Amino acid sequence: MTGAGPKLIEINPRMGGFYLRDWILELYGVDLLLASTMVACGLQPALPAHPRARGYLVGIMCLVSQHIELLSSPGCRETLQALHDKGLLRLNLLEEALIPGQYEEPYCNVACAGPSLAEARLRLLGICQGLGIDRPNYPVVHFLSHFK
Repeated sequence: MTGAGPKLIEINPRMGGFYLRDWILELYGVDLLLASTMVACGLQPALPAHPRARGYLVGIMCLVSQHIELLSSPGCRETLQALHDKGLLRLNLLEEALIPGQYEEPYCNVACAGPSLAEARLRLLGICQGLGIDRPNYPVVHFLSHFK
């Protein structure tokens, strides 16, 4: 309540992408959701004046329609989580369950970090080939060829 009456606080930040908050926090050290919440509450967030990326992240989506066999295989989710916990990849689970549906929604995003774009791409390609994410009908090497 203020002297002029009730104060309305609307917290409605919108970020494109399923994993961008996590990536921006990792690369730049800025939590966009926290900063938006602070602004909505009338607080000035502590943000770096000129944030610089601390590396590169390159990722790929795993889709239920393309990867259901892999993702539903025993131990797959645990393997992805273990690789994430060891820092070999970044895993962002976007859905709790593998549910084939009328509309395509990604199940998860798998990404690799590196000091250069080329190294991050190479790490991701190796992980995707090793895990079976890279397939003839889901050519990760082709998708990554657009990021040079």
